[in-house]
This record gives sequence, structure tokens and C-alpha cells, in this order.
Amino acid sequence: MKNALLLYMLVIPLPGLAFVSEVPQTCSGLNNWAPRMAMQALQNANILEQSDIAPERSKNELLHSEKVDNPKNKNLPLYRLVQKLTLYSAKDGSRYEMLTVSLASSEECSMDQPGIMLFARHYPRLL
Repeated sequence: MKNALLLYMLVIPLPGLAFVSEVPQTCSGLNNWAPRMAMQALQNANILEQSDIAPERSKNELLHSEKVDNPKNKNLPLYRLVQKLTLYSAKDGSRYEMLTVSLASSEECSMDQPGIMLFARHYPRLL
């Protein structure tokens, strides 16, 4: 029974991981399409100016990628990317956590306007 459970845990996640390698790695850095649009959304909402972001502490990570149909071009597959963006304010150390959901291809990261969700804002401890 333990061996069957271990085999299940090892084999089942593998198909989902196969799609991550096909997506261009350039789509997940801080200076790319979805993260830049998320930073712009914070600025437009007067929450955080882009000049106040501490890039050395901020990070972006790819949480999930899946292949989706491309109705316009069957030869160019699309991938739905879910990324977690963590930004830090250089002024007060506040942390902002966001999710972006976007479409990318092997050629272009900006295949649509990303969905952007700010789900947490953490303030530093006050003494």
C-alpha cells in the first residue's frame, strides 16, 4: 500500500510539469509582461509607485502552466500561466502579494491582458 501511494505521488504530477518547460523562461521575470502590468495596476490604484519597489527583495515565481487551445493559430500553442508576484516597498518595507493569470506562447509573453489580483498587503511590525 505504501509503495502504491508513493508511486501515485511520483507519477501523477509529472504531466503537469511537462508544460512548464515548453513555456519561454523569459515570461516569469520581474521585468516581463504580467509582472509589469501588475506593478502598473498598483501604481494606477495609488497603492505603490513603481519607483518605490525594492527590486532586490521582490520576486516572481511561476506557480502553474497549462497548455490551452489557440483558436486563431493551431500551430502556435498557448499556455495559461499563473504567477505569484511578491513586491516590497523600499520606503516602509511593506510586502504586497499578487497573482497574475495570463496567456503566453513560445514566441510571445503578452498574448492577452493578464488578470491581476492583489491578495495580501503586509505591514512591517511597528514598535
